[in-house]
Amino acid sequence: PRSTPSNSSAASDVYKRQGLNLAFGLIYTKIDITMLSLLRGNDAEIGFYRAALALVMYLPLVAIALTSSLFPIMSGLYLSKRESFVLNYRRSVQLLFTAALPMAIGLCLLADKFVLIIYGEDFRLSIVSLRILSLSVILKFIHGALAMVLTASDRQKLRTSVIAFAAFGNVVLNLLLIPWKGYVGASLAAVLTDGLILGTFYFFVSRQLGQLPLLAVTARPTLSVITMGLYVFFFRRMPLLALIPSAAVIYMTV
Repeated sequence: PRSTPSNSSAASDVYKRQGLNLAFGLIYTKIDITMLSLLRGNDAEIGFYRAALALVMYLPLVAIALTSSLFPIMSGLYLSKRESFVLNYRRSVQLLFTAALPMAIGLCLLADKFVLIIYGEDFRLSIVSLRILSLSVILKFIHGALAMVLTASDRQKLRTSVIAFAAFGNVVLNLLLIPWKGYVGASLAAVLTDGLILGTFYFFVSRQLGQLPLLAVTARPTLSVITMGLYVFFFRRMPLLALIPSAAVIYMTV
């Protein structure tokens, strides 16, 4: 379609907000290492935190790929079929929760194996950080779906405001927790920030679309992951190359 001043302005506004979202997102995901360096000045702690972070930071790309593919569909449904929009929102959250839960539990239960195999004995202290950060996998998956819903329903300003607030909150949390617990405090700050984003996004989405049926969304994945977790716990001495695929089969079967 031919460009007009109004739609050109709207497109420019969208790009500006995307840029702001990216900038604020980089603050709350990257500032922790800078603050850890400034507040503790301990290269070993920075190394332990970086090692744990590297094992979780790329997993949310799965959620980003899914929500990006759903975004055009959701935008169209919001304009034409509101009931289908709500239904697909609930299904998206359920799908992402189902995908994220075994990743998070698996990382938590097998954190020692992942750290020692990939980094070696010198990075043993990264294990506790990885176990804390594993929770962020679930939080990032779900708040990614909620962010997509806000954008698809033309609430980009609200999404940007929440990310800006979270960036500020992350700085405050790091100031409080890093002097107390070092790299473990930075891990806690990261998870609490993701929890803040999820809680705030969910509050606003729920006001617009109604509460999620939490039992329907979480019951089957939770039962499945408990079964999978028991299997991993009792057979954790198996090689990872056998344990991970067999645990995944058990989870999907249940």
